[in-house]
Amino acid sequence: MNKPPFQARIGCVSRGRQALAAMAIALMITLGAMLPLIVRGRPLSQGTNPEITAIEVNSDKPSYYVYDPGLLAMGGTVYFNGLAGEGAGQTITVTASITGTNPISAFAGAPAFGDTPGPDMSEPWIVTYTVEADASDQNGIAFTVTDSLSFTDTAVITFTKDITAPESNATSPEYEKDAAITVTWAASDILSGVEVTRLWYKYDGENWSSSAAQPQSGITGTFVFTPANSDGTYYFATVATDRAGNVEAEPIGDGDDSAVYDTTAPTSTVTVPTQVCSFKFLVNWSAEDSEPGSGLADSGTYDVQYDYQDRGWENWIVLTTTTSAVFGPTEPIDVISGTYCFRARARDLAGNEGDYSSGDCTRVVFKIFLPLITRNYKSLTNGGFEYDWTGWSRGGELSQSIVTMGAECGNRAALLGNPGYDCSNGVPMGCAWMRQGFTALPNSKLSFFYRIFSQDQLSGEKYDSFDVYVIDSQGNRELILRDGNTTPGYGCDKPAYDSGWKNFEYDLGRYAGQNVTVSFENCSRHDNWYNTWTYVDCVSVSIE
Repeated sequence: MNKPPFQARIGCVSRGRQALAAMAIALMITLGAMLPLIVRGRPLSQGTNPEITAIEVNSDKPSYYVYDPGLLAMGGTVYFNGLAGEGAGQTITVTASITGTNPISAFAGAPAFGDTPGPDMSEPWIVTYTVEADASDQNGIAFTVTDSLSFTDTAVITFTKDITAPESNATSPEYEKDAAITVTWAASDILSGVEVTRLWYKYDGENWSSSAAQPQSGITGTFVFTPANSDGTYYFATVATDRAGNVEAEPIGDGDDSAVYDTTAPTSTVTVPTQVCSFKFLVNWSAEDSEPGSGLADSGTYDVQYDYQDRGWENWIVLTTTTSAVFGPTEPIDVISGTYCFRARARDLAGNEGDYSSGDCTRVVFKIFLPLITRNYKSLTNGGFEYDWTGWSRGGELSQSIVTMGAECGNRAALLGNPGYDCSNGVPMGCAWMRQGFTALPNSKLSFFYRIFSQDQLSGEKYDSFDVYVIDSQGNRELILRDGNTTPGYGCDKPAYDSGWKNFEYDLGRYAGQNVTVSFENCSRHDNWYNTWTYVDCVSVSIE
């Protein structure tokens, strides 16, 4: 006979048995709902779970070989230094603050640093480790508190090895003249962070020393350094220490930066002729910055003043780097007979400004005492070439011209030769000359300025030169000047030698009472190679 289906068989159960089954199912549902409460925590009648409310890490070493950045209650990352001779062998202490209703049974830490510490059974709740030499990172070390009902709470700490020193750099001004030198600094560290930075310095040729300035925290700052020695160069560097006790190497060589400490101002001098017979004359000035000074300023170096007939000092040229200028004939004032005095002051690179020098004076004289042969007297004229070639004769195989570029006095100068000649076999052989006659008086002096450019080399009369002659009434020629390129290394593939403006003076006393001629000659000799040309200006005859 076939058995009835399962459903049918259920239906045959008595009503009493159905009631018992329903009660059993209801009980199972109730227990299922309560079970999570029992697993996740104690029943309300038993209080609260234990809780780690704070945890911190310390070391028995006096330095910074462990750095706790401020752990959360659940843990975090701590940095340590395990180098031999530094953090190796230190005892690390992990201390927890714990709350809970039931008594605490134990506080335990997982194995780390080669140690397996036993649990701490009483307050204060502490676990200790001894750091082995060259220990590696200790990742995810669990610290667990257990109460009397076996409920727990856990904090997890990762101990990260930090044996990399921080880096820092100091920056100082190039020059300083005040009582202190301001040194700025910046430091960085890739792991535990910068703890402190110290300033180091050394003076010219001496050894490095740690500054007395208080070490500074943070990653940037400013040290105010008071020089312990006199003027000279001070070198600076910084040495940073991180929070794991790693120290940056002490400085060597010239460190990070240097400052020239200079509290002494430069001294100036002015030079002018004692007496001139001209509406314009050259004034020279210079300065000296005593060692170990910073040197004269690159710009705005000098101020120059003048005084006419004790009427008071007036500015002439200010904030200039030039060391000479022509005074007159109309600038800065119209030059007339009388006494003109000049003074200057200078500045150095550190910003020190010197006192004005004592005045140096010249007397401008236009009164001339003629010799007995008055009817034959002739003066030299147009020495500044402001009136083209008036008063001058000229000629030769090379060109002669009046130019506005390169003038030393006024606006024009004479040019003997031509910078446009082709250096490579394109220079005519011969000379460019200009001459003027005049009467030489007792105590008279010939003066002029010239500037030579040359691609040749001076060698007696063999190669190019600039020559000046005085020719007497009998036609005798006296060579009073021969100049040119005396430096080695010349040719068409190099810039031409530039002599710069030069002043030449010659005593005409031996020719007193005679009519003489001055001849300026720029000569190209030997062949058609290598060019030479000369500018001439400010030709004058004065009486001492």
